[in-house]
Amino acid sequence: MYKQEPYLSEYIDVRAGVYFKPFYNVLADCGVRKLKSSLTDMRETYSENIYADFTQYLAEQLQEICMRTLIVEMHICKSAGKLKGENNREEYEYYCNKIVGEMVNIKKMFEKYPVLHQCVEKRITYSINFYKEILEHFSKHRATICDQLCRANCFLKIVSIESKHSDVHRGGRHVVKVRLDDGSEILYKPHSMENEKQFGELLHWMSQGLKIAQLDYKFLSYEDHSWCSIVEYKSCKTEDEIKKYYKRIGVQLFLAYFLGTHDLHCENIIASGEYPVLIDLETIVNVQPSKKRVTADEEVNYQLAHSVLYTGLLPIYTWNKDKCGIDNSGISGGTGNYYPFKVPTVSKAETSDMHIVYDYPKATQKQNLVILQDRFPAPVKYEEKLLEGFSLAYQYVLWHKEEFKKKIEKLSFLKSRMLVADTQRYSMILSSSYHPSLLMNENEREAFFISMLKGRNESEDRIAKDEMNCLSHGDIPYYEYHLNDKKLYSGMGDELGEYFEEAPINSLLKKIDDLNEADMKKQQRYMQTALELMPSSREKYENGTYYVSENPISLCNKETKNKYNRQIEQLIERVIEEAVWNQERTEVNWCQTKLSTEKQMTWNIGAMGMYLYSGLAGMLLLFHELKQFSYSEKVEEIYYTLQKMLFRYSDKGMESINNLQSDATGAYDGESSIVYAYLILYEKSKDIRYLKYAEQHVQIVEKLIDRDKRYDMLSGNAGAAYVLLKLYKHTGNSQYLYIAEQAIEILQKNSEKQQKGIGWRIVDDLPPMSGMAHGNAGILMPVIELWKETRKKKYKEMAEEIWQYEESLYDVNIQNWLDVRCGSSDEEQIGAVAWCHGAGGILISRIYCNALVDDEMWKKRFEKDISRAYEKLKRYWKRDSWSLCHGICGNLWILNQIDEFMDININECIKLLPQEILNPGFMNGYGGIIYYCLMDTINKYES
Repeated sequence: MYKQEPYLSEYIDVRAGVYFKPFYNVLADCGVRKLKSSLTDMRETYSENIYADFTQYLAEQLQEICMRTLIVEMHICKSAGKLKGENNREEYEYYCNKIVGEMVNIKKMFEKYPVLHQCVEKRITYSINFYKEILEHFSKHRATICDQLCRANCFLKIVSIESKHSDVHRGGRHVVKVRLDDGSEILYKPHSMENEKQFGELLHWMSQGLKIAQLDYKFLSYEDHSWCSIVEYKSCKTEDEIKKYYKRIGVQLFLAYFLGTHDLHCENIIASGEYPVLIDLETIVNVQPSKKRVTADEEVNYQLAHSVLYTGLLPIYTWNKDKCGIDNSGISGGTGNYYPFKVPTVSKAETSDMHIVYDYPKATQKQNLVILQDRFPAPVKYEEKLLEGFSLAYQYVLWHKEEFKKKIEKLSFLKSRMLVADTQRYSMILSSSYHPSLLMNENEREAFFISMLKGRNESEDRIAKDEMNCLSHGDIPYYEYHLNDKKLYSGMGDELGEYFEEAPINSLLKKIDDLNEADMKKQQRYMQTALELMPSSREKYENGTYYVSENPISLCNKETKNKYNRQIEQLIERVIEEAVWNQERTEVNWCQTKLSTEKQMTWNIGAMGMYLYSGLAGMLLLFHELKQFSYSEKVEEIYYTLQKMLFRYSDKGMESINNLQSDATGAYDGESSIVYAYLILYEKSKDIRYLKYAEQHVQIVEKLIDRDKRYDMLSGNAGAAYVLLKLYKHTGNSQYLYIAEQAIEILQKNSEKQQKGIGWRIVDDLPPMSGMAHGNAGILMPVIELWKETRKKKYKEMAEEIWQYEESLYDVNIQNWLDVRCGSSDEEQIGAVAWCHGAGGILISRIYCNALVDDEMWKKRFEKDISRAYEKLKRYWKRDSWSLCHGICGNLWILNQIDEFMDININECIKLLPQEILNPGFMNGYGGIIYYCLMDTINKYES
């Protein structure tokens, strides 16, 4: 137990950043006395100033453990009237100095919270042992350190040990900065740097061959620790230096990609002028554990986990529901934004009202940003150089595969860290485990850990036990493996059983054989996507709308036409080659960029879903056309595999709706889109199986109708009713008409009365929209059709209300319907012009509805709308995107529905926006562009 000395040691003075200082002064004094007694034979290697550093270090470590309990006990004292003072600050001071700063009260608190006492004891012991370890290793290697890292002719002393706030592993160890008495500074790392050494040698081999020099920095690596020089963070002086920087980091990115190096975030790279330097390569090799990839989805995720995106170097923003987001990447991360998770922080500090709140922490700028004249130029500006460095390194290895293989074989003795779970999650669990309610009884804290760590399967039972053991000792769990071994080990060296199908070194050697030009281009597309979808790159991904001259016919020259045709051929080749198969080749899928919120350009990459808009139903339509267009065994295989997958999906959906992708009912992004795809394929192929499966799958849709909260054509009941009416036309089965009525009845009940007419709120913070995808234009179509089929007055009345609201959104200034997502209009605005929003979708809606009505008033309305929408679309069909949903192809397809409109020969080449580069989706990607161009070619041929 602690003993309060009559006076505190001269070194005991806890500095800023720590609350309840008198409490920690007492504990630190005990720790310093123990540390001094353990260092008696090493006094010539350090200055006694390190005791002050140890005091601060120990106080900061203990604060993580004790903070909540000290606050709770202060509140208890305040409630009992035990705090003296004129205000809450004086009460806090009284609590610190007269209550919690006295050993007798500290003992009482530890008796009340015995688990807290154990945690404090362990942390003090760990901290003493860690400092002792540093000094022992310095004493042992002192001569080598002074000679090779400091270039000193005499033996130096340690005068300071500076600890930064970082996760502790393996008995409280972490990286510290050591200052010597000649003013030089070096880092002590409690692990070997053999990984950095081997990475550096591979990089040097490539650099020599490519004539692209990289920066070497000095370090001394031993079996369980290392000493390292500090890489200087400095700016570039010229634009040329920045270009060289990105070319160099492109070379490093290839090596990181090949090895599977992860965790290269903003804290693990330093921009030293024109040289990028990776400084922490604990996770030098990443190999997935022994899990069979049964589905194509799993194969997509596996490939992504082994792509350039997962190195951590490339910018990827993450956001939370409160619109807080951050880029934590090596190239551009840590620029002062807020992290997307909340952490505990102190409110009303140093008062008796002090308490813990949870808030988003703000990132501080690190040393990873390459600077030119005090500014950080956008990385996308140097995309070409990054791609160049990557491709040069990739091609160099392709040309020297056998030599590279021999060098990789030499890595077999290395160890690599395995990130079994998110470190941030571990930190939050550990922090929460120091709540006072869990510090009275060890069983309570253990039960908390069990509840937080549940979810591991039986094969990972040893990992779960080790996680709990580490956390209970105040450590962040740490795991590693040897490249020549299939086993996983804990940070303390305990064997946790076989974790891999084969030794990781064998996986690396096989990967060499898999390197090829096609993979290089795919990784480059990942890189393009990451750079061009940064929030600072809006000019790259925004989908502009452009005025087209009075004469819509442009005579394109032969060269442009040939280039356009080659582009289509290349896109067809890409969609075939980038198909991802499961191991048994019974499923196929594609990697797809998915956008969440266009305003913030939040995105991720994953496997396609099942639906028509951007999923496998749309791909089945595409490959049906490709199969008709030109024979190819690959196309046939993909087509029939997709067909079986959709049939299997429908069969499983009949077994249970829990097997469905979602409960959305829409015609494009819901379960009705499966029915819609079947009907289109039936119309095109006359294959009766498609009609049979359409009728089967509509039974699934019927079960979901009552759940609809989306309402619109894209993913809600309006789309379901639209598809049901199409099925009714094909079969004459009145049951489908009845279900369509049910769907529209739910819409009617959930409509919102507007100043004029009714609408449906699709997005919480926006009023009801106009347009096809989410607005009244799409909803009007099945309502008008139900009026025609049933002659029921209620549908006519409902249609009137739907039309009235959309009509109220027409703005004569812009000669378009307002896009409520953009707010109010002015005369300079164009408005939305696409299938999904604005004139394009409204035009196709009115053409559809006009063909259904014979009422003179409605005909006049629709013809007026058709004229207005057509004039707008005719003048503004040109977009940056070429997609069907919101691009050129969709607009041209709509214009082609007007007989009077002449064919357009496009006088330019296809351009993919960054969000479309890795998106073969039917409506929002290049799959739909291929489909449109195929159909356009067929139509022109038939004409």
